Amino acid sequence: MKELLLNNYEWIFSGIGVFVISIGMIFLKKQENNKNEQSVKIDSSHNNQINIFQNQNTRSSIHKEDAEYNIDAKDVMDQIDNAPPFQKKEIVKNFLGHNIYWEVSYSSVTSIQKNRIDVMARYKGTYPWVYFKANIKDYPFLKIAKKGEPLKIRGEITRIKDGGFEVKVSKIIKGNTINT
Repeated sequence: MKELLLNNYEWIFSGIGVFVISIGMIFLKKQENNKNEQSVKIDSSHNNQINIFQNQNTRSSIHKEDAEYNIDAKDVMDQIDNAPPFQKKEIVKNFLGHNIYWEVSYSSVTSIQKNRIDVMARYKGTYPWVYFKANIKDYPFLKIAKKGEPLKIRGEITRIKDGGFEVKVSKIIKGNTINT
Protein backbone atom coordinates (compact mmCIF):
# COMPACT_ATOMS: atom_id res chain seq x y z
CA MET A 1 0.00 0.00 0.00
CA LYS A 2 2.81 2.36 0.92
CA GLU A 3 4.60 1.57 -2.33
CA LEU A 4 1.42 2.23 -4.33
CA LEU A 5 1.05 5.66 -2.72
CA LEU A 6 4.70 6.59 -3.35
CA ASN A 7 4.57 5.55 -7.01
CA ASN A 8 1.28 7.34 -7.67
CA TYR A 9 1.40 10.41 -5.43
CA GLU A 10 1.22 12.82 -8.37
CA TRP A 11 -1.97 11.19 -9.65
CA ILE A 12 -3.53 11.01 -6.17
CA PHE A 13 -3.05 14.72 -5.51
CA SER A 14 -3.90 15.88 -9.02
CA GLY A 15 -7.43 16.96 -9.89
CA ILE A 16 -8.50 13.47 -10.91
CA GLY A 17 -7.39 11.92 -7.63
CA VAL A 18 -9.12 14.58 -5.53
CA PHE A 19 -12.28 14.12 -7.63
CA VAL A 20 -12.29 10.33 -7.17
CA ILE A 21 -11.69 10.65 -3.41
CA SER A 22 -14.48 13.27 -3.14
CA ILE A 23 -16.95 11.04 -4.97
CA GLY A 24 -16.03 8.16 -2.65
CA MET A 25 -16.60 10.34 0.44
CA ILE A 26 -19.99 11.53 -0.86
CA PHE A 27 -21.04 7.94 -1.54
CA LEU A 28 -20.04 6.83 1.97
CA LYS A 29 -21.88 9.79 3.54
CA LYS A 30 -25.08 8.98 1.62
CA GLN A 31 -24.92 5.36 2.74
CA GLU A 32 -24.52 6.47 6.35
CA ASN A 33 -27.49 8.85 6.08
CA ASN A 34 -29.68 6.16 4.50
CA LYS A 35 -28.93 3.81 7.38
CA ASN A 36 -30.13 6.43 9.86
CA GLU A 37 -33.34 7.34 7.98
CA GLN A 38 -36.28 5.00 8.24
CA SER A 39 -39.97 5.14 7.48
CA VAL A 40 -42.75 2.73 8.27
CA LYS A 41 -45.00 1.23 5.60
CA ILE A 42 -48.02 -0.81 6.52
CA ASP A 43 -49.07 -3.62 4.21
CA SER A 44 -52.36 -5.40 4.67
CA SER A 45 -52.52 -7.12 1.31
CA HIS A 46 -51.78 -10.63 2.63
CA ASN A 47 -54.73 -12.29 4.36
CA ASN A 48 -55.62 -9.15 6.32
CA GLN A 49 -52.50 -9.48 8.45
CA ILE A 50 -50.64 -6.41 9.60
CA ASN A 51 -47.12 -6.23 8.24
CA ILE A 52 -44.89 -3.29 9.07
CA PHE A 53 -41.81 -2.73 6.92
CA GLN A 54 -38.96 -0.38 7.55
CA ASN A 55 -37.50 1.09 4.39
CA GLN A 56 -34.02 2.44 4.93
CA ASN A 57 -33.80 4.17 1.55
CA THR A 58 -36.90 6.36 1.95
CA ARG A 59 -36.30 10.10 2.08
CA SER A 60 -38.79 12.15 4.04
CA SER A 61 -39.35 15.71 5.18
CA ILE A 62 -39.73 14.33 8.68
CA HIS A 63 -36.58 14.46 10.76
CA LYS A 64 -34.70 11.25 11.59
CA GLU A 65 -35.90 11.22 15.17
CA ASP A 66 -39.49 11.34 13.87
CA ALA A 67 -39.15 8.36 11.51
CA GLU A 68 -40.68 6.01 14.08
CA TYR A 69 -43.80 8.23 14.05
CA ASN A 70 -44.30 7.97 10.30
CA ILE A 71 -47.46 5.87 10.02
CA ASP A 72 -50.28 6.68 7.60
CA ALA A 73 -53.71 7.12 9.23
CA LYS A 74 -55.52 6.25 5.99
CA ASP A 75 -53.66 2.93 5.77
CA VAL A 76 -54.60 2.10 9.35
CA MET A 77 -58.27 2.92 8.72
CA ASP A 78 -58.25 0.88 5.50
CA GLN A 79 -56.85 -2.12 7.39
CA ILE A 80 -59.55 -1.81 10.03
CA ASP A 81 -62.37 -1.23 7.53
CA ASN A 82 -61.30 -4.16 5.30
CA ALA A 83 -60.71 -6.63 8.14
CA PRO A 84 -63.18 -9.39 8.96
CA PRO A 85 -65.47 -8.31 11.82
CA PHE A 86 -63.85 -10.57 14.42
CA GLN A 87 -60.36 -9.24 13.66
CA LYS A 88 -61.16 -5.50 13.81
CA LYS A 89 -60.74 -5.18 17.59
CA GLU A 90 -57.39 -6.95 17.48
CA ILE A 91 -56.11 -4.69 14.69
CA VAL A 92 -57.24 -1.61 16.62
CA LYS A 93 -55.40 -2.85 19.73
CA ASN A 94 -52.19 -3.20 17.69
CA PHE A 95 -52.17 0.53 16.96
CA LEU A 96 -53.15 1.86 20.38
CA GLY A 97 -50.16 3.51 22.05
CA HIS A 98 -48.41 3.95 18.71
CA ASN A 99 -46.57 7.27 18.33
CA ILE A 100 -47.63 9.48 15.43
CA TYR A 101 -46.45 12.63 13.72
CA TRP A 102 -49.22 13.75 11.36
CA GLU A 103 -50.22 16.62 9.14
CA VAL A 104 -53.82 17.55 9.92
CA SER A 105 -56.23 20.29 8.90
CA TYR A 106 -57.92 22.15 11.73
CA SER A 107 -61.69 21.77 11.52
CA SER A 108 -63.36 22.89 14.75
CA VAL A 109 -63.40 23.01 18.53
CA THR A 110 -65.98 20.67 20.03
CA SER A 111 -65.58 21.61 23.68
CA ILE A 112 -64.03 24.36 25.77
CA GLN A 113 -63.30 23.94 29.48
CA LYS A 114 -61.22 26.71 31.05
CA ASN A 115 -57.99 26.68 28.99
CA ARG A 116 -58.54 23.18 27.64
CA ILE A 117 -60.15 22.61 24.23
CA ASP A 118 -61.17 19.52 22.30
CA VAL A 119 -60.04 19.88 18.70
CA MET A 120 -61.45 18.11 15.67
CA ALA A 121 -59.16 17.87 12.62
CA ARG A 122 -58.85 15.91 9.39
CA TYR A 123 -55.82 13.82 8.52
CA LYS A 124 -54.06 15.54 5.59
CA GLY A 125 -57.25 17.52 4.97
CA THR A 126 -59.51 14.53 4.32
CA TYR A 127 -60.53 11.30 6.02
CA PRO A 128 -60.04 10.12 8.78
CA TRP A 129 -60.92 12.41 11.65
CA VAL A 130 -58.31 13.16 14.31
CA TYR A 131 -59.43 14.33 17.76
CA PHE A 132 -57.13 15.78 20.40
CA LYS A 133 -57.11 17.99 23.47
CA ALA A 134 -54.96 21.09 23.69
CA ASN A 135 -54.17 23.72 26.29
CA ILE A 136 -54.72 27.22 24.90
CA LYS A 137 -51.90 28.56 27.09
CA ASP A 138 -49.47 26.19 25.36
CA TYR A 139 -50.89 26.71 21.86
CA PRO A 140 -52.44 30.20 21.70
CA PHE A 141 -52.51 30.16 17.88
CA LEU A 142 -55.46 27.73 18.12
CA LYS A 143 -57.63 30.64 19.38
CA ILE A 144 -57.53 32.22 15.92
CA ALA A 145 -57.05 29.12 13.75
CA LYS A 146 -59.29 28.98 10.70
CA LYS A 147 -61.01 25.93 9.31
CA GLY A 148 -58.62 24.07 7.01
CA GLU A 149 -55.48 25.58 8.57
CA PRO A 150 -52.62 23.06 8.45
CA LEU A 151 -51.12 21.75 11.69
CA LYS A 152 -48.55 19.11 12.57
CA ILE A 153 -49.29 17.04 15.65
CA ARG A 154 -47.06 14.65 17.51
CA GLY A 155 -48.49 12.28 20.05
CA GLU A 156 -49.83 8.84 20.84
CA ILE A 157 -52.93 7.06 19.54
CA THR A 158 -55.24 6.47 22.51
CA ARG A 159 -58.42 5.37 20.75
CA ILE A 160 -59.64 4.40 17.28
CA LYS A 161 -63.37 4.46 16.79
CA ASP A 162 -66.07 5.51 14.32
CA GLY A 163 -63.74 6.55 11.51
CA GLY A 164 -61.38 8.56 13.65
CA PHE A 165 -58.41 8.63 15.98
CA GLU A 166 -58.11 10.10 19.42
CA VAL A 167 -54.57 11.30 20.02
CA LYS A 168 -52.84 12.41 23.21
CA VAL A 169 -50.74 15.21 21.75
CA SER A 170 -47.28 16.09 23.00
CA LYS A 171 -46.66 18.83 20.42
CA ILE A 172 -48.67 20.93 17.98
CA ILE A 173 -47.01 23.02 15.29
CA LYS A 174 -48.78 25.60 13.16
CA GLY A 175 -48.31 25.20 9.41
CA ASN A 176 -47.37 22.29 7.19
CA THR A 177 -43.59 22.41 7.61
CA ILE A 178 -41.51 21.36 10.55
CA ASN A 179 -38.73 23.50 11.93
CA THR A 180 -37.72 21.62 15.08
